[in-house]
Amino acid sequence: MARSDLSGKWPRAWQRRSHAMNASKRWFKPNIIRKWIDLDGMKVRVKMTAKEYKQLRREGAI
Repeated sequence: MARSDLSGKWPRAWQRRSHAMNASKRWFKPNIIRKWIDLDGMKVRVKMTAKEYKQLRREGAI
């Protein structure tokens, strides 16, 4: 399972409930992307969620 290198988010199993309260398993998967980023002059490939990527771009870190 894919896990974010920055926040550690990973797929979670929850239950879907019908109107009759019948439970079935459901997976909530984070939107993981892999990007090359510069860290102290070195290019490193990092797995992160799309939300983290947007935040880093907004702050100017990427």
